[in-house]
Amino acid sequence: MCEDTFIHHYGSMSFGKESETLKQLYLTNYSKFKQKWKIDPVYDYGIKYELLQFVQPESVEKRLNVLAIGAKSGGTILELINNYPNTQVDVIEENCYAALSVSNFANVVSVSKNDIEHLQRNNYDYILIEEAINYIENPNSLLLKLKQMLKKEGKLIGIIENKMYYKKVFNLLEGKRSLENDSEGDKIVNRLYNAYEITELFLQCGYHNVKVAGVRSDTIEEDEYQKILKIKDFVPQTELNYFLYSGYVVIGMKE
Repeated sequence: MCEDTFIHHYGSMSFGKESETLKQLYLTNYSKFKQKWKIDPVYDYGIKYELLQFVQPESVEKRLNVLAIGAKSGGTILELINNYPNTQVDVIEENCYAALSVSNFANVVSVSKNDIEHLQRNNYDYILIEEAINYIENPNSLLLKLKQMLKKEGKLIGIIENKMYYKKVFNLLEGKRSLENDSEGDKIVNRLYNAYEITELFLQCGYHNVKVAGVRSDTIEEDEYQKILKIKDFVPQTELNYFLYSGYVVIGMKE
């Protein structure tokens, strides 16, 4: 991610020795890092290429104004700047530790999604919502406000979890965890959407040319795949992919 940084590792096979001990050390320090910085070094520094593929300016040199919401520690934003160096990025990030990290290469304008009225209207070419829209307290209100901040033909690109994802369905059927909880069971989902409901949400908020693209996040074991086929038998009119997508990327344009 940091293309101006060079790291040289002195040594040879140290990572190959005592692999089990090293694994435990890694897990211990991984937990310490999360506890100290309130940042997950595996997920919060990741690059969401599924969002970036829809950032398509006329040229690499074009100046872009971008608003990023829920940017975590900025992996996606830094990759965007690497690809389009003339990009100015404003960030809304509620995690103060992550916001501090992002402030090295972007402008942190707010720590709350509820405090965006002061942002300039008709200003942004793209608005990226990295945090799943499902967890936003009032998505309709936020999407309406954000539309006002887009330039004409500007695009909002966001991620939404799929309520029909097979793992969610399996958990519900097995009584392990309700659909209202995420994979860690510690965050309540305020809204649950399928592909049709996502499109309707954006259309109701006045976006145009709404497109929804499915995201596959893992490989599926054969026994799981057979279970999915059995579930699909109950709803034969539903496409199989609706159960395979962990989420969707939704793109809406301001007219």
